[in-house]
Amino acid sequence: PRVPLLRALFFILLSAAVVTGSAIGVWRYYRHNKWERQHSPAYSLTTIVQAPREALNPGYLEELFDLSVDQPTNCYAFDTEAARRKLAALPVVHEGSVSVKVLPPHTVYVKYLLRTPVAYLGNFSNTLLDAEGFSFPAEPFFTPKRLPEFYLDLKDEDGFAKAANIAERLGAQGVRVKRIDLSQMHAACCGTREIVFAVDY
Repeated sequence: PRVPLLRALFFILLSAAVVTGSAIGVWRYYRHNKWERQHSPAYSLTTIVQAPREALNPGYLEELFDLSVDQPTNCYAFDTEAARRKLAALPVVHEGSVSVKVLPPHTVYVKYLLRTPVAYLGNFSNTLLDAEGFSFPAEPFFTPKRLPEFYLDLKDEDGFAKAANIAERLGAQGVRVKRIDLSQMHAACCGTREIVFAVDY
């Protein structure tokens, strides 16, 4: 049977009102619930969990992420992308290895890969080198380590590879290298050119 036009319009308007009202109600409930969570002390971040075996000092990460006991950060207000960028910018961290997640209600889960030091760069204080020859600060990221010191000719792009090769060859013979100095290997005066290394037998 055909429905009169006025009755059909009434049902259409009624249906639209019900759908719109329900959507507005759900939206307002969501906004209210979100506001309550973002302002509730029950969702304050109190813990940082780190994945790597050799991890950064938790206090350093708290400072890096602007987390404070006196002014707690709500887990739903914490910017994980900003935290990821800050962590990835540290010279001791492999940039592409970083991820930061929030595990409600109290935890920040951090995963990253620290550079592994193989030697101190003796040309500068507080400086380490990894296996790729990348330099980065020792403190406050690492405790003192028993590693060889490399003094390099900084104009020689292959200087690190040469020092690492010497250390590897001596290490294969059971010799612990304390210091390798290649800083004068390319000296202008032939009489002052030298390679110096100190070892423990």
